[in-house]
Amino acid sequence: MTDRQRFALANPIDPKDDSGLLRFAQTLKRHDINFGTILAVDHNEGFWWHASVSMLSRHHKPVPLSSLTAGERKVVEQVARELLEGVGGPSEKLSQQDKAFHIMRELTNIEKLLLPVGGKTQGHGG
Repeated sequence: MTDRQRFALANPIDPKDDSGLLRFAQTLKRHDINFGTILAVDHNEGFWWHASVSMLSRHHKPVPLSSLTAGERKVVEQVARELLEGVGGPSEKLSQQDKAFHIMRELTNIEKLLLPVGGKTQGHGG
């Protein structure tokens, strides 16, 4: 488990609390392209790893997925999978918003044991 994954696991969040997401945001560079990324553990009807990735313009603004080539979209998905490497269960949920690609995986039973006592979430009084 990476340091970033450990931080997310130690700080599960309410996915409806957008203000709490900034703590989990990082810019990554792959193939000379910048990506805006968020890796968090959502507490919503269970606990879920949640990777969100956007390709960034040269002005560091998210680019709409509809503007990307098939190859660029594939790289966005690869970055999301990289964030989740080695964690979560085998099944996953894929989704897209205007400017972000998302992958969600349920925590494994072992990962659930590593959650803070009581699985307390950050934000909304947890």
